[in-house]
Amino acid sequence: MVKAKGVSGAMNMLIRRQNKIGQTDSNYEDKNVTLTSEWQTITWETGLTASNADGQNFKLYAHPG
Repeated sequence: MVKAKGVSGAMNMLIRRQNKIGQTDSNYEDKNVTLTSEWQTITWETGLTASNADGQNFKLYAHPG
């Protein structure tokens, strides 16, 4: 779950869930979200499984679209 809002020049957000095996990044799944100038709560049920992974991370990227 993420709470976000857009700002001038960055009205899009990429959310990435990535599996980790040791210190190595493994497979991942992305979700692109178009933001507004109002606060939004964004939830995401990924289809990525943690098979063979020993950890996960989430990355957020703001971009102009």
